[in-house]
Amino acid sequence: MLEAVGEKLWKPFFAACDRLLAPGGRACIQTILVPDERLSAYRASPDWIERHIFPGCLIPSRAAIAKALEPTRLRAVADTEIGGNYALTLRRWRERFHENLAAVRALGYDQRFARTWDFYLASCEALFRTGHLGDAQVVLAR
Repeated sequence: MLEAVGEKLWKPFFAACDRLLAPGGRACIQTILVPDERLSAYRASPDWIERHIFPGCLIPSRAAIAKALEPTRLRAVADTEIGGNYALTLRRWRERFHENLAAVRALGYDQRFARTWDFYLASCEALFRTGHLGDAQVVLAR
């Protein structure tokens, strides 16, 4: 998941992929995506998820990925959007989380953790369902 790498490390990450892939090699990355037109505003102000769930992350846009690839020999040759399926996955994770809440609490997690995780899963599902976030599997070729 490229968003977990963080913007400062996108170019070194892709440089390593470029260096480690054989000529003609392919790599597949999966990443959450913010629409290109929203990246500047999103980058300017850390959202709730960045502050509370994944500090240091930044969800890229397709244009940001293309720019990070420029210094490499890598090119995106396929891009499959799976955001709608990811919304369903999040809904199911949330259902399973609630079904297993007693076990979660038995592990020592408190009500605040449970509410935070519930909000995270529910809000992400909504973001994917409405198209405010995407999720793609991107094939890179060298």
